[in-house]
Amino acid sequence: MIKTFTRNEMIRFFYNEMTDDESTEFKRVLNENPGFRNEYSDFLSNLKNLDKIMLAPPKRVIKSILDFSKHFDQSKERV
Repeated sequence: MIKTFTRNEMIRFFYNEMTDDESTEFKRVLNENPGFRNEYSDFLSNLKNLDKIMLAPPKRVIKSILDFSKHFDQSKERV
């Protein structure tokens, strides 16, 4: 029976957090199972793309929020 691995186990393998036995089994399945190899390749690609994620909103969004705040009439909101 072929062992299947979860995404969590892929992360553990990537960060070298598996035992030697787990790592050996992971590599064996990686070499023998083209579908798993493709899934792991996609996983690696996604990890590399994490650095490209925008961590702050665009300036136009910030400006829009600030403009709205300046023109918001707080007296209408009081109950």
